[in-house]
Amino acid sequence: MYAPAPHRAPPDVPKVTQLLVVAYWLEQLIAERKVKDYAEIARLTGLSRSRVTQIVNLTILPPRLQERILAGALDVPERELRGPTARRMPKQTLSRSTGFLRRRTLT
Repeated sequence: MYAPAPHRAPPDVPKVTQLLVVAYWLEQLIAERKVKDYAEIARLTGLSRSRVTQIVNLTILPPRLQERILAGALDVPERELRGPTARRMPKQTLSRSTGFLRRRTLT
């Protein structure tokens, strides 16, 4: 006779991993036209539009970083990942790059 397997609690999944999975799910809902946009997702979930955007922006992290997050190998607060997801470059970086381009075209 076989004994049932002992009940084991599932391993804790880091919150950032959960959020990345949710982010891809939200993107899929939009791609499949089940929802119109992030604003509709915000209304349906009770989250603010900015919070929905913060979550979805996890999908634009570098692929290697996403792989580590999904593997559970990286357990950091989601807030610490917001910097790399910003779409705007810092003014200092922007001025350096445009200055570099200007010098390259003048020579």
